[in-house]
Amino acid sequence: GLRRAKGPLTRESLKAGIESMGNFDSGILAPVSFSRDKHLGLTATQRVQISGNRWVAVGTPVDGDKDW
Repeated sequence: GLRRAKGPLTRESLKAGIESMGNFDSGILAPVSFSRDKHLGLTATQRVQISGNRWVAVGTPVDGDKDW
């Protein structure tokens, strides 16, 4: 969101930056998307386990909007 905010950082520029995020992959959670009409961001979950000293995804993400 901060990197996508254009011009001086204001509430509106931050909001616009966050709303332009689509399928952001953090590497731990399921992809996160925001838009003007969707502020929840995360509707899916990903099971993970620790293997050695790393988080490893187990299976595929479960999307609450599609899988229920």
